[in-house]
Amino acid sequence: MNIVHYAAIGAVAFVVVLTILVINIIKLKSARADAAEKAAKLERYATITNAETEAERIVNAAKQTAEELIIDSQNNLDEAKAVATKTIAASEKDAKSITQRAEDILSDARLAAKRMNAEALTAVETQRVKRTEIEKQIDELRKSYREKKITYDELEEALSIYKDDMEFADMGFYAPHFDFETSASFQNAIKACRERQKNLLRDKTEFGAIHCPTEWTVGGSKSEGRKMTTRGIQMTARAFNGECDAAIANCTFKNVYQMEQRIYKAFDALNKMNEVNQIYINRAFLDLKLDQLRLTHEYRLKKQEEREEQREIRAQMAEEKRAQAEIDRALREAEDEERRAQKALDKARKEMESKLAQMTAEQVEKHQAKVSELEHALEEALLKGQKALSMAQQTKRGHVYVISNIGSFGDDVFKIGMTRRLDPQDRVDELGSASVPFLFDVHAMIFSEDAPAMESMLHQRFNEQRTNLVNKRKEFFNVKLSDIKDAVFEIAGNDVDFIETATAQHYYETKAIRKQKADIISVVPQEEKLPRFADAI
Repeated sequence: MNIVHYAAIGAVAFVVVLTILVINIIKLKSARADAAEKAAKLERYATITNAETEAERIVNAAKQTAEELIIDSQNNLDEAKAVATKTIAASEKDAKSITQRAEDILSDARLAAKRMNAEALTAVETQRVKRTEIEKQIDELRKSYREKKITYDELEEALSIYKDDMEFADMGFYAPHFDFETSASFQNAIKACRERQKNLLRDKTEFGAIHCPTEWTVGGSKSEGRKMTTRGIQMTARAFNGECDAAIANCTFKNVYQMEQRIYKAFDALNKMNEVNQIYINRAFLDLKLDQLRLTHEYRLKKQEEREEQREIRAQMAEEKRAQAEIDRALREAEDEERRAQKALDKARKEMESKLAQMTAEQVEKHQAKVSELEHALEEALLKGQKALSMAQQTKRGHVYVISNIGSFGDDVFKIGMTRRLDPQDRVDELGSASVPFLFDVHAMIFSEDAPAMESMLHQRFNEQRTNLVNKRKEFFNVKLSDIKDAVFEIAGNDVDFIETATAQHYYETKAIRKQKADIISVVPQEEKLPRFADAI
């Protein structure tokens, strides 16, 4: 780039010098023309005294003029050279200055480019670091979410174990594990199970209920280590026994599977907590606890079944006894009247036979009419006995019942009816035999001397809550059981036993069986229920 600048400057200087030379040549030609003109003019002077001197003078004058012109040209040339030198120097200086500025600008541009490149690289690195941090935070968030989702699911599952009011259909149908005939047999089995648990707790070997395979030392002391292990085993036994006892105490037919899961959870949790100390609950001890839970549950079911059987037997015996007493009393009264009528008839006939020979025809007719009346009285006594027997069997005494059928009619729908049957449960069983898909649950069975009157009063009390407001012969009511209970206590007193919880066992067991079948084979695709939280993000 510098050579180009210098060449341009040299060309400019050469042009300037050439121009100056051309100008001097033109001046020289002009001077010669003037000298020729002057010589021509001298020729007009014919009378010249010294031509040689004059000529010399003219030549000298021309020389002098030429020298002056040459000097002037040399001066002009020197000035042109000086100007050219100055111009070249100035051009070189300007070229150097321009080159320097260009180099400075290029250096600044390079520095700026380097700086911008460095800043861009720094920005890219910063963004990459931020992206890495964000991706790391996202990974940590996903990991944390997965962990918390697992914790949530575990807590949700654990919470479901402690809920006693969950639907029986969500827990599955309970299949009995034991087939003892009586509740006493279950009690004996429970005692034997608890005795086996005690024996396992006494066993300090690896086959015992709770064992520690490691012989610990505390401060270098094995005895202190054994004390620590013993305390750990005792604490574990107390915690596990307490959790199992609570599950067994709260077990019902609705939550038996949840209580089993509760025991499993306690077993796993305690073993996991004691991993550091290497204290473990034996699986055999867990199995005994589960056996105790199942035995206790089935014992309660058997006990309830026996109570129901005994209650039915007692009620049937009481009803039969009352009915038999009424029949016996009616028969005794009928027999007494029959004996009196027969005695009077026999007396009248004897009288008539003994005095027949002495009687006139009128007297015989009169006695015959009396005998006929007595015979008629005897027939009436017989009829009265039969009627008394029939009336004894058709008294107003009976039972008013309050029953429900959740599977057929839903919640808060109750039937309030009356029966004179010897066993009122027969009427309830008859109602649930073929007309409805599920059996009725009995909430109250109230004996009354005037059952129709009690039934009528209850019907009047809940007349506006009838399920069918058109046909009043239908005895179903949409009403709370607590309201029926208050009305019964007001009418019949507080001695009435009320069962406020509807068992609806067949209904819930049917739901459980259907759910189990649906889990195995899905015949009709159902709408998928979305979980409250996604499995991952």
